[in-house]
Amino acid sequence: MYYKIITIKILFGEWFHLIILDRFEGEIAILEINGNFIKISVDKISPLAKEGDVLVLEGDKYIPDKSNTEKRKRELEDKFSDLWEE
Repeated sequence: MYYKIITIKILFGEWFHLIILDRFEGEIAILEINGNFIKISVDKISPLAKEGDVLVLEGDKYIPDKSNTEKRKRELEDKFSDLWEE
């Protein structure tokens, strides 16, 4: 099966959309961008990236953004801890 490699410019005006590595499916990486999912070749993903990481495009590779990944993780933990407290 052939998958087209998609490169996306993420900055739209002043809004920044997070690129999240959702999962790997063989030689394909599934990215979530603003609630939409795209498929790209794993060759375009840094070997340091793991599922759930926030990514940034650097050159022709998506690399992990450690600070935004940690921030997103904390926000999700806070959100879910609030759900369990109610």
